[in-house]
Amino acid sequence: MINIDLDISIRSDKSLVWAFMSDVTKGLSMNRYHSRVITDTHKVSMGMEFLIAHKIFLNQDTMIAKVIEFSPPHEFTISEEPSDKTKIGFTHNCSYRLKKSGYGTKLSCQVTGTYGSMFLDLPFKPVLRVTIIEELLRIKLALESTQPKMDMQKHRLELV
Repeated sequence: MINIDLDISIRSDKSLVWAFMSDVTKGLSMNRYHSRVITDTHKVSMGMEFLIAHKIFLNQDTMIAKVIEFSPPHEFTISEEPSDKTKIGFTHNCSYRLKKSGYGTKLSCQVTGTYGSMFLDLPFKPVLRVTIIEELLRIKLALESTQPKMDMQKHRLELV
């Protein structure tokens, strides 16, 4: 069983981060292995089901995804399992949690799952960890690049 829990601070309002993350075509497209999100609706809702096409190296697999926890605007959890039951796939849950943090938002991503074998899980864990770090950095960059820049010289604090 693999369990990875990572956080990132984003200089953006929690409502903007939630709007981005709760649109599955935007939020989930930040993962380098998600080649396509196939859904009728873009907004996350409890019980929502959709497909995620994964491209890992030369393999292409489609996973069935379902929203199993939904608490706007704080968190949601997606469960993924292989659409082809005859293939070995990484069955997992992915939780995204948002928390106001100072002038920004702390985004947490927790992935828990297994390939069904310790021998397959062990070499995959570092790859998954790097993938989650990269995904969080892409989300941060996408959100912060849309925020206006503050001129810190004009907003100088002086002690009295």
